[in-house]
Amino acid sequence: MQTVEKAYDEIVDFLARGSTPAEIVRFRPSGATQDRTRYLLDRNKTGELTDDEADELDRLGQPTPHATAEGPCPSSHESSAS
Repeated sequence: MQTVEKAYDEIVDFLARGSTPAEIVRFRPSGATQDRTRYLLDRNKTGELTDDEADELDRLGQPTPHATAEGPCPSSHESSAS
């Protein structure tokens, strides 16, 4: 699962640099990350995905808290304090 951590770190590092909106729109993961993602999607389509690969693909598809337009997800304490 080292590949998924590398891909995840690549995205988090990019966002942590304080990227501008224009840079975010232009952002593309590295070629290696794109290749791995294509490989996993192809295996998923053909029903050949292992459990570990399915976990990896799920993790790649999860947004980070910093990746939402609304900002970090509010805690349950904040959302119940109305």
